[in-house]
Order: sequence, then structure tokens, then C-alpha cells
Amino acid sequence: MFRVIRERVRQIEAKAIRKLRHPVRARQLASYAGVAIESDLEPDPEVTAEERGPTPEAIANIPISDLELSIRSRRALENLGATTIGAIANLTELDMLALRNCGRITLDEVREHLRRHGLDFKKE
Repeated sequence: MFRVIRERVRQIEAKAIRKLRHPVRARQLASYAGVAIESDLEPDPEVTAEERGPTPEAIANIPISDLELSIRSRRALENLGATTIGAIANLTELDMLALRNCGRITLDEVREHLRRHGLDFKKE
């Protein structure tokens, strides 16, 4: 029906596996499936540094000014003294809600930005 040759199927499968080995995608898949990430997975030698994406340290050092947060959210985080995504990820949801002018909407907005970068709030 589709006339896909065996080699093309192998190429598609290899690309899908490379994408699933990406650290951010692996964490997202693991959190969705509710399983722990296996740390013994060796990185694919065919994947370049550009395809792997930024390292967790690089993600943690992204300034909050790059997140395109609302004014209220940005000011709440600045009043707390958080300047990077890593500093936000070290907070719990209760820490966020304890901030002045930080309610559920602000919490949801910040959580969404963290998840876009493969992070989440610290568990209590």
C-alpha cells in the first residue's frame, strides 16, 4: 500500500530511538510513563552535540528574563531573588505560593515554563 522499503523503515526507527534518548525527552517520557530513567543508557555516538540539545547545567543557568513571563510572575521571582531557571526549580510549590502576589495562575505559568525546559518544582 505505502511501498516503504525496509531500509527506510530502519532509518525512521533509528531516528525515533535517537530522539527518545535525548535527555529532555527521556525525562518527559519517564514522567508520563511513571518510571525511573535508566542511567545506564549510553549516549548514541551518532548524535551530535547540537542534536542532544543543551546540557542540564546550561538549562539551569538560563536567566528568568529569557522566559517571557508575565510582569507579575517575573516581579514575584525577582523579589524572591531567583535569577535563573535552576533557582526556580529548587523551589517547592508551597514556596511559590508563599510569595506576595503569587497565586495559582502565576504558579501554573511558571510551572509551564519549567516543563518546557524539562524541569519541575522540587518535591516537598
